[in-house]
Amino acid sequence: MKQLEYNEDEYDLLKELFNVAMGQAGRGLAVLLNAYVELSIPDVKIVPAEKIIEAITERSTYNKDEVVTAIRQTFYNYNLIEGETIVLFGENSYSTIADILGYSSTLNIDQQNELLLEVSNIVSGASINGFSKQLFKSEMTFSQPSVLNKKMEMNKLLYNIFMRRQLHWDYTLFVKINFKLQSDGFKSDLLAFMSEKSIETIKVFLDKKLELM
Repeated sequence: MKQLEYNEDEYDLLKELFNVAMGQAGRGLAVLLNAYVELSIPDVKIVPAEKIIEAITERSTYNKDEVVTAIRQTFYNYNLIEGETIVLFGENSYSTIADILGYSSTLNIDQQNELLLEVSNIVSGASINGFSKQLFKSEMTFSQPSVLNKKMEMNKLLYNIFMRRQLHWDYTLFVKINFKLQSDGFKSDLLAFMSEKSIETIKVFLDKKLELM
């Protein structure tokens, strides 16, 4: 498939839409954790499959040797766009969230997973829905979040998920946002991947929106 690119105005609008959407996600997380959530500027670009690991690790919250857990959730909006999010959590995320929420430190594995699934669902849902409502005037449909990989070194996790021969796409619209709680040392990466068909559809809607501005 020939790579489809966005022009400067389209990229600027796309980043603005995700910036607003992530603000909504940050507020939802701040309410849950009763703490100020610091968000990075969204990194938004079209990435070829062979470059996706490089794009994920560039300015990531985690270095390649850190142990992370990945939570995955798919989404779609009728025949408009489809994709998935992966939220990365550090090794101490369970205990940090449990402490903030006042849970016992003796949570079992299922309870630990539920905490990360809940946080991931809030962040993914608010950010992707916020984007969709601004651009398409409608919400996404989401799968239930699930644990993709648990407590694995970052470089091994990315190799397992994104080996080129395992991917069924040539290009993706890639979005990355880092978020953290400064007071508690909690940090995480939200990664979103949208299909090649979605790239084309989004371009059409961006141009329509730009015409009205």
